[in-house]
Amino acid sequence: MDVLVTEFPDPLVLAGAMCARICHDMAGTLGALSGMLDMQHEDGADSDTLEVARSCARDLTLRLRLLRAAWGGDSEVPDLALAVAALPNAERLRVDMAGLPAEQEEAMRRLCVSLLIVAASALPRGGAITLAGGSNALSVKIEGQRAAWPALLLSQDLRATDVRSVSAAMASLQARSMGLAVRVVSPTVIEVD
Repeated sequence: MDVLVTEFPDPLVLAGAMCARICHDMAGTLGALSGMLDMQHEDGADSDTLEVARSCARDLTLRLRLLRAAWGGDSEVPDLALAVAALPNAERLRVDMAGLPAEQEEAMRRLCVSLLIVAASALPRGGAITLAGGSNALSVKIEGQRAAWPALLLSQDLRATDVRSVSAAMASLQARSMGLAVRVVSPTVIEVD
């Protein structure tokens, strides 16, 4: 099942899908934060309500940093362990990055963050992500209930990018800009080389 991703979306379609993805990722946490703050205002200073609001605000801040690290070309890429904490459903994920070198160039770290986002999205019920490789190659393995790469990676057709697959399209474009390609090796493994 060796599938090489070579088709890329129209840049405007990708930009629109990326905007929708960011809004999608922020909406739930922002809605919870707004609700908690409304409850605090109506009920008075309730410590449980305020703690939930603070937690939502922290989650929102972490998620914005994650997306900026992955896709914001002018931003600095943090330590990958910090990126893991900001992944969607981070509390239900186990991430093993022991197979990565201690030092990586910024472009490779940015690609790793993008691949972590893709892998987290591929594990809707949680599970394990293993990210390994060196300066010119990476391998990402996912394990968990309903673990599956986005259909667009499997079909090689990234032109029909939507909210749920934009991270896969971006990771593929980032790899391409580094002279690398994303290959789907199996339903649970992708390689970048």
